[in-house]
Amino acid sequence: MTSALAIEHAQHMALKDFDRFAKLHVIASMQPYHAIDDGRWAEKRLGHDRARYSYAWRSFLDHGVTLAFGTDWPVAPLNPVLGLTLRSRAPHWMAKNPDGWIPEEKITLPEAVGAYTMGSAFAEFQQREKGSITPGNSPTW
Repeated sequence: MTSALAIEHAQHMALKDFDRFAKLHVIASMQPYHAIDDGRWAEKRLGHDRARYSYAWRSFLDHGVTLAFGTDWPVAPLNPVLGLTLRSRAPHWMAKNPDGWIPEEKITLPEAVGAYTMGSAFAEFQQREKGSITPGNSPTW
């Protein structure tokens, strides 16, 4: 099914949102690099229960929601590899959380690459032209 709607910066969610995104075929568009900044304040300002579903990559995927990752350049660095390193939710400054900010939301490297490539291409209705390394397609980055 083709989605007609993406929510940009879908980074701080409520538990009820995952079913809604899935039912309405809404794409969750996020910039993983922003987890560095948001991780510094989210728990304090939102509280643990609300911050639990910040950058809820695993929850979105488990509900069948398409993830579309981007860099948000020039606001954040252009290099998507920096975002790929955050897929484990364990930036260097989070020494107090060696398993990651919210370990339940970790995703695999192939899932993160898919969100940056096929997920982003799908979000702009370009999945037939780009997003995968197949004949006739060019990588999105």
